Amino acid sequence: MQDDINTKLKSPEEENLNLGARIKEVEDQHLYLEAYPRGENLKFENIPKDYASREDTELVLRSFLERDLGYVDAALVEIQ
Repeated sequence: MQDDINTKLKSPEEENLNLGARIKEVEDQHLYLEAYPRGENLKFENIPKDYASREDTELVLRSFLERDLGYVDAALVEIQ
């Protein structure tokens, strides 16, 4: 009878271990998916806006890169 009880307890324990491993795997995937886009995206703040005219955002950003950050050729930077 003790062997029967041990056998019945073993199955939920194994399932619990498998679920724990699966949760860890999903957490790792989530962390990767959350961090991946941040590695290729830059956020620029505090660039003065010209409210008097309809400005070209890409041109303003390229000018900022060259003028204020000293980037040599901002025309080669891919902006999406």
